Parts: sequence; structure tokens; C-alpha cells
Amino acid sequence: MLMKEQIDYLFEFCETKGVRYYDVQVELVDHMANGIEKELAEHPGFSFQKALEVVFASFGHSDFAPLVIEKRKATKIYSRRLWWSIFRQQLTWPVTWAALGVFLFIYWQLVIHDNDFVFRVSLFLGLIALFAIVIGGRRLKGLQKRTGKHFLLTNLTGLNPMLAYGNMSINYLISTRWSYPGHFSSLVYGTMLFAFFLMCLAHYRTVRRLEKQVEKDYPEIFTVA
Repeated sequence: MLMKEQIDYLFEFCETKGVRYYDVQVELVDHMANGIEKELAEHPGFSFQKALEVVFASFGHSDFAPLVIEKRKATKIYSRRLWWSIFRQQLTWPVTWAALGVFLFIYWQLVIHDNDFVFRVSLFLGLIALFAIVIGGRRLKGLQKRTGKHFLLTNLTGLNPMLAYGNMSINYLISTRWSYPGHFSSLVYGTMLFAFFLMCLAHYRTVRRLEKQVEKDYPEIFTVA
């Protein structure tokens, strides 16, 4: 069984090899600690440092960059699947359907009475997306400040661009309404606008879910008041 000082050294070792994410460090440290204990048991003459060199060499690289890249890809897929699951759950909320009716009414009024329709809706969509991204980012920065750690699990490189692309796509489709005037097209585009609102809400709820998952998985780094 390795001593606490040796475990702490393994965390520092991961840091020097370019792994700044605590959740990835925990996984690597656990793997290396098991490997070192095995080497020390099989080779009693080995020092801790020699066993570490042998275990590290088994990764086949001069650092952990390839492993971090793979972890980042897996995390991006996980966060997107989590977002999609939350987005679908929202469609079953009675409150959501009630809000949809109010939202469509307001939207319909814009379509009928506002000549600057496309500009105003584009601005509105952009503000919603920006709000979701900024608020989510502030929560994750708060998590980092509380723990002093970075987490790959909360890396939203796969979600933030999705909101931006969704914003641009829906704005483009809404701009084509002038070629298809009428109440039906207003209803269709109103529904699209509300769908984007749900996308942003799902983004924020995904951030909250990931934040709670970090707190659950790594309770040792949170200070109990």
C-alpha cells in the first residue's frame, strides 16, 4: 500500500506530464498506484521511483497527451448525450407546454405587428444563447474556484458551439419566412424559436447535472462548511 506522500507525488507527476484535469488525474493515479504496488511486490529491490518509471513506460508515450485526447472525445460524446436526454425530458413537462402557448402568442404578435421582425428575433436568440453560456460558465468557474481543480467532465467544448450553430441555423430559417407568409409559417417558426429556448434551458440544466456529478464523485475535495 502506497503512502499518502507517494500518492500526492503521483498527482504532481500527472500535472508535470500535462494532465491538468483532476478527474483524469484520479483515474491515472489509481492505475499507476496499482501498477507500482504490483512492481514492488514482484521486484522487492525496486524503489518507488524505479517502479514508477516502469509503469509509466507501459503507457508507451513521453506524456499522457494521447490519453487525454481520447478522454476529451469521450467526454464530449457523454455531455451531448446527457444534453439530449435532458432536452427530451423537458418535452414531457406540463409547465413547458403551458409556457409554449404563452411564448407562441408573444411571437405571433411580433410576426403580425413588427416590421423589424428578423433583426429583433435574431437579437433575442443571440441573447438567450449568450445568457445560457455565460451563466453556465460562471457556475463552472465557481466550481473551479471552490475546489482549486479543473474537471474534464465539465468541459463544454461540445455544447457551447452547438448553441451557436443552432442560433445561426434557426435565424436563417426564420429569415425565409418572408417567402412563406401566413399564420401557418408563423406557427412553425414560433415553434422553432421555442425549441431553441428549450435547447438553452437544457444547456443550463446539463451544467447543473455535471456540477452535481462532480460533487458526488469527488467529495474529498469539497470543503465542508
